[in-house]
Amino acid sequence: TDPASVLAHTPASFTLNPNVVVSGEEYQSKWGAVPDAEAHVVILPLSTQPPSIDAVEAPLGQVSIKTMASGELPTEFKFFLYAQDASPAGSIMLVQASIAKNTSPAEMLLTIKVSGLGGRDAADAFVEIVKNALAAYM
Repeated sequence: TDPASVLAHTPASFTLNPNVVVSGEEYQSKWGAVPDAEAHVVILPLSTQPPSIDAVEAPLGQVSIKTMASGELPTEFKFFLYAQDASPAGSIMLVQASIAKNTSPAEMLLTIKVSGLGGRDAADAFVEIVKNALAAYM
């Protein structure tokens, strides 16, 4: 890839690396290295609540958003997700997500930290991929 294509990188051409692997230690280190003030917090309204953790993880996995860990708590589904921009910049999106159970309206809360270049643009493009992957619940 030539440098001009990096400069021309726009959210419309934003794709994720299907082969990215981040260890738990790397995830925590990268998360801690990005100041909380630089986190992007997004609330996605859901038309219906996903029935299970798998109902969220499976479609996200199909679009190269990986799950570090997840769990079902009495009041919410919780996810620790990550993805990597497939451009040469290779920024990594680290995400803590939750879906409260039995709330109306249902919503998904995403806290996104971008490790590397891209900042808000990368976070916004990532959110669009999440919305498309979870369209059944949007």
